[in-house]
Amino acid sequence: MGPPPEGALSGAAYTLSVPGTTFALEIGVPVCDAVGKRLAPVDVVLETDGRNPAAKHEILELYVQHGLELPNTPTMALHRGRIDLLEEHLRRDPGLLHRTFTHEEIYPPELGCSADEGKRIAEIRRPI
Repeated sequence: MGPPPEGALSGAAYTLSVPGTTFALEIGVPVCDAVGKRLAPVDVVLETDGRNPAAKHEILELYVQHGLELPNTPTMALHRGRIDLLEEHLRRDPGLLHRTFTHEEIYPPELGCSADEGKRIAEIRRPI
C-alpha cells in the first residue's frame, strides 16, 4: 500500500466521523508533514455542522494525540470540550466570561479557518 492520498482526513472531518478519523490515523494518515506543517483539516472540523459537538471534541483530541498542536486559547479549549483548559484560562483571566471574541479568536486563520465563514457567524457572547 502506498502513501495515503492528500486530504485523506477530509471526509471524516466534514462528516465528523470519529470512526473514520480513527481508522485513517490507525493506517498512518499523518496530521502533520515532516516539517510540522498541519495536514489535519482542523478548519473543516471547526466550521462544519455543529450538531455533534462530542464528535468534534473527540476528533480534535485524536489529532492532538497524533502530534498536532492546537492554540492554547479559551475558544480552542471550548472547541475541544476541555473544561480543564478553560478553567485554567478563567483562573488567569476572571473577566473571561464577559469578553466578546473576534472571529479570528474563534476560528484561527493559522488553522485554515475562512474569514468568509465568519461573516455568517455572530460574535459569541456569554449568555445572560
